[in-house]
Order: sequence, then structure tokens, then C-alpha cells
Amino acid sequence: MTMTAEERAGTELKDGRVVAIAGPVVDVEFPPDALPEINHAIEMGIELEGEAIRIVAEVAQQIGDNRVRAICMKPTDGLRRGTKVRNLGHGLQMPVGEGVLGHVLNVLGRLNAVPAPENAATTLQVATPPLANTARYDSLRVTDGAEEIDHA
Repeated sequence: MTMTAEERAGTELKDGRVVAIAGPVVDVEFPPDALPEINHAIEMGIELEGEAIRIVAEVAQQIGDNRVRAICMKPTDGLRRGTKVRNLGHGLQMPVGEGVLGHVLNVLGRLNAVPAPENAATTLQVATPPLANTARYDSLRVTDGAEEIDHA
């Protein structure tokens, strides 16, 4: 069930637990009143060879029985059923601003083996907007690998 911003503001984010793992896809069970929305981010921590690793995933489906199916943005080696999962309450975010110009970032907004630039102005949500909020285009023409869009 999708909540409005007012309903979400008063809701406490509760933790879930991993119930199934199939490669990068994990099923997570949450309390009945705390199911994360589709496209929201969740995170879990594992320890692999003595190193603590944070795995962020994006909720792709609400599959019933208080469970969600999520796609992990890192390998799930070492992840076990029963691992605690935290609902972040927002979608994946990307830093923007002068500090990120000239840098190549991964889908989580991080440089390889280096934290995101400190002087990034803010973060933007990575998830796409609903179709109702997108513009309509009459034609899409591809030339020399660049897209040209003619607005209606």
C-alpha cells in the first residue's frame, strides 16, 4: 500500500530480516505495519573475511506475507538468512553538485574505494518518476549515437 507524505512522516521505520537469497535477489520480511515501498532502499550488513560490508538493495516487489523482493547493488557473498535489514525510508540517492564533476560514480554515488566527494551540494533520488509526471514526446530520433527529442 502506498502512503502519502503525511502518513509516512508519522511512521517509524522498523527493521526486517532476510528470509531468502538467490544471487543478487533477496526476500526480506518486515513487520506488517512497516513494509517498505517499491523503489525504496534497504540496507544490511555482513562480515566477510573480517571486513564489515554494507549492502544496499532496492525494493522491486511487495510479494505478500509481509515480504519484499529486493535487488542488491553489491555481491551477496556471506549474506545469511536471518540477517537484520534496515529500511532507509527513501530511494537510492546520488550526490550532485560541483564536487562530483569529473568523477565516475557507481549507482550508490560512491567512487571505487573512495568515499563520495565531501563538497557535493545535495543528493537526488535515483528512481524514475511515475509516468503521470513525465513529459510526452512526439518523436525520438537517434543520430550518431546522440538522442534528439522533439517536444510536443
